[in-house]
Amino acid sequence: MVRALCATVDRLADEATLATRAAMHAAYRDAARLEWMFWGNAYRLVRWPMDAAELPKK
Repeated sequence: MVRALCATVDRLADEATLATRAAMHAAYRDAARLEWMFWGNAYRLVRWPMDAAELPKK
């Protein structure tokens, strides 16, 4: 299933415009950053921000 999803994303990226590819990259970067923050906070037993205003700025 994961391989199929990766293949689909790769195919869509190959067919996408540069602007769409940049948006795809930004979405992946943001998702990876949030995942990193989540697991880092879980490891340190830090409370997850409940308000978007508490999230670190880029």
